[in-house]
Amino acid sequence: MEIYINGNFQESIDGAVIIRTLNIDNGIRRIKVKATDEDGRSGESEITIGINTSAEPTLIPQPTQTPVVSPVPT
Repeated sequence: MEIYINGNFQESIDGAVIIRTLNIDNGIRRIKVKATDEDGRSGESEITIGINTSAEPTLIPQPTQTPVVSPVPT
């Protein structure tokens, strides 16, 4: 199994069941794991987590533009 954080390779680990502790800096991080079984079948999964921060971005509302009224000639 290979572990990636924010797209950067961290380490490769062998075994059917793995329990691992990773030291990761604060911030929003993408963690990806890639694994291959004995028959060569492979798969991967990625999650986004927030360490001492929210993993969800804060949406900032955009100001609503006030329509400009043009005088209509009569």
